[in-house]
Amino acid sequence: MKRVCVLGNAGSGKSTLGRALAQKLGVPVYHLDAVFWRPGWQKPERPEFDFRAKELAREDRWVIDGSFSSTLSFQLEQADAVIVLDVPRWVSLYSVVRRRIANHNKTRADMAPGCPEKLDLEFVRWIWRGPQRTLRTLEQLKDYPHLELHIFKSRKAAWDWLERSNTPSP
Repeated sequence: MKRVCVLGNAGSGKSTLGRALAQKLGVPVYHLDAVFWRPGWQKPERPEFDFRAKELAREDRWVIDGSFSSTLSFQLEQADAVIVLDVPRWVSLYSVVRRRIANHNKTRADMAPGCPEKLDLEFVRWIWRGPQRTLRTLEQLKDYPHLELHIFKSRKAAWDWLERSNTPSP
């Protein structure tokens, strides 16, 4: 694996797994939320974000955590593997609430500077609708038969796979 997309709902564990996988592969990890958001949770101009995300996907080796509909097909064309964390929405909601409490008034390393942890009704709705987005993504993946696909219904299954996988250590 040289180029791996890690996909899943907010709070599913994409960033943590992505970091660990990138370390094991000896490749850079890119968190698309950190690329997308501007300080104060401001959205960039979409063409600017799309350009930046596509530039990252053109690199030789990477793990990209996250998906935005405007760049997902390009990422999938460039990738050789995809990991989908298809965890139950309650796991994602619990994780986001726990993360919000633990990171009160702090910005996580996998988030853009100036975007402290937040939790609002819009974000809860986004998480709640996550399984529908995951279903659409799984359907879309059928158009990319070149991809090595790993779908995990739990974080434990994903971490067990990572531990067992014979990907090289740096």
